[in-house]
Amino acid sequence: MRIRRPHISVPAATLAIFTMGATLSAGEKMPRGFFRGTVLSWEGTPALGVLTARAADGMLFDCGYDSKSYLELERQRVTVAKLREGDRVEILADRQPGQTACYVRTLEVLTLPAPRSARRPEPTKASAAPKPAILRHGNQTIAGLVTRADERWITLRTRTGQEVFLLRRDTRFFGNGLKMEASDVTINLRVSVEAAANSDGVLEAFQVTWGDVSNVP
Repeated sequence: MRIRRPHISVPAATLAIFTMGATLSAGEKMPRGFFRGTVLSWEGTPALGVLTARAADGMLFDCGYDSKSYLELERQRVTVAKLREGDRVEILADRQPGQTACYVRTLEVLTLPAPRSARRPEPTKASAAPKPAILRHGNQTIAGLVTRADERWITLRTRTGQEVFLLRRDTRFFGNGLKMEASDVTINLRVSVEAAANSDGVLEAFQVTWGDVSNVP
């Protein structure tokens, strides 16, 4: 079933406080980085509010979102109103510059709850839907300044030295909460790369994210 929104209105003052970095607490502040869990609820409006998710160990975590947050469901950008209780999600949690409040940069619905029906019809060869593409993810996140970029490689200058990433055919790019292309990665751009080493020990980039978060007017 869909998440039931609270039967209360959110005062403008509350939204202003959230915009400055405060959250409507229902659980712990979500840690920075990639978080996987299930959707529990959300408060606010589809353009501004706080999402609560449950981790695998049962702990509840809060993270704020706004109109710049990129929420993806079945390869389409959606608002938080499209999420359902129990949806398995992967969230890239961050912090707004100079603030400590958790902020949803990206959210991807991994699987949807099965429909509650007594019986499912068996798909025929003609009607069977194609299997959705599997989105692969890295096991580490590295941030730094782009010193070189082309259609195959991205090189970053990090605090510990230089890191080189191989771009995959399915590498995803997000700038200021919007889907971008590899050609949008420019020299001196500060980015965060989700990556993993392949069988040859080369770091492959699965997702490249950049941009500051602007407050909602």
